[in-house]
Amino acid sequence: MAERLQGLRNAKRIIKNIPDSARKILSDDLQAIGNRLLGRAEAETPVKSGGLKAALKMKFTMGVSMILRIGLLDKRAKSRYFYGYILDAGRKAYTRKGRHIGAIGREKYNFVFGRRADFNANELPNLRSVWTKILQDASAGGNPND
Repeated sequence: MAERLQGLRNAKRIIKNIPDSARKILSDDLQAIGNRLLGRAEAETPVKSGGLKAALKMKFTMGVSMILRIGLLDKRAKSRYFYGYILDAGRKAYTRKGRHIGAIGREKYNFVFGRRADFNANELPNLRSVWTKILQDASAGGNPND
């Protein structure tokens, strides 16, 4: 069952009412983060035909809420390169049944290239520092560009 988050309404109001100069700083930072994450994803994507690597895209929407999306964004890419999600998140564990003949390297099948841990470790501290500066400048009544 869905619950209402405390403080969500205030957070949305703050984001909606930040000045244009602060919005530009935040959008520039989000675009830089998106470019870095897309570059890392493309660099770590296994290349056999190159299709999956070419299908990775970044989209930044600068509206009331700034949205950054990275990955297989259009419907055709999602259906054609569905295995990209398996490579990114790994594959489901299963139980072997019957006799196992021959040896297949396990590391070959255990792909995990998740972006979330990378984002939390490298990009989130930078984003938090920019957000803190914007909020401090806004609370002091100053311009974030100063």
